[in-house]
Amino acid sequence: MEIAFVVDDNLIGNKVAIKQTLREVAKWQENNGYPLMLFAEASLDLADDEELMRLMTEANFTNGVCGH
Repeated sequence: MEIAFVVDDNLIGNKVAIKQTLREVAKWQENNGYPLMLFAEASLDLADDEELMRLMTEANFTNGVCGH
């Protein structure tokens, strides 16, 4: 399994777009046997959105670095 670290200070700046992207990543991961373990850097606001957290889990984001 490969690891990819997604570093973008604006990762959740457009929640509509990132949620759609995460849905597509989750489908790709499932169809390909989850070849990537994903890490992310995002603001603490991430935790305020349960759907976003669920989608990140489905896309195989396993670790995160949060700022303020």
